Amino acid sequence: MLKPMPFQLIKIFKPRLNWYLDKDFFGFIEAEITISDKCKKILLVHRFNGEILHSSGTFQGIYFSEELRLYTKNPNYQIKYLNCYEFSKFFPFKEYVNTFYKIKSLSVGIERNISKLLLNNLYGFFGRKYRLITTLRINNNEINFLI
Repeated sequence: MLKPMPFQLIKIFKPRLNWYLDKDFFGFIEAEITISDKCKKILLVHRFNGEILHSSGTFQGIYFSEELRLYTKNPNYQIKYLNCYEFSKFFPFKEYVNTFYKIKSLSVGIERNISKLLLNNLYGFFGRKYRLITTLRINNNEINFLI
């Protein structure tokens, strides 16, 4: 949660043939990716017919620059950059995380546990799927049926 997050769109551009993903670019990239059949561990995912796949072959997708940067030097991955969306960086949780990490580091007992829970819940809150959460208003006489 201390890593930067995309904030404001700076520019959209089509990269030239000699363009490469340098350390200064931060944002999203639409790319055509070819993964060799020789690749033993395929970690980069793509969607096909609504499914998330880890497979070799050629596919297109939109990926975060920090994720793609992991694969640029791997000879099993050929990346063709189609469109780039550059963003400014933003650190929305830096003060929150540093405050509760300091409390957790210096405390014992319940104060340490609460600080740890607040840190873990922050990460978990943003990792959940919103479409799985349903809020229902029910009457007391419906509780036994729902349970």
